Amino acid sequence: MNGKGLPQTIFIGGLAVTQATNCHVSICKDGRRVFHAPVDRPLDFDELMECVKMYKMMASRAPEPYPYREEGKDK
Repeated sequence: MNGKGLPQTIFIGGLAVTQATNCHVSICKDGRRVFHAPVDRPLDFDELMECVKMYKMMASRAPEPYPYREEGKDK
């Protein structure tokens, strides 16, 4: 499915919220994807903001992530 007007990206509070041509929504922070949701239709601004609210709610309850370790590096 290819939504009209996609891809679309909004920037809010250090987050890049993108809806791709396949309608999936990704949220990136500091260059890393921190949220992904498969969606079956193009979303408007308010619906994208609902994705941001969902991400922030989940992030507030999640444990701290493991420290980043480059591929191929030993411990």
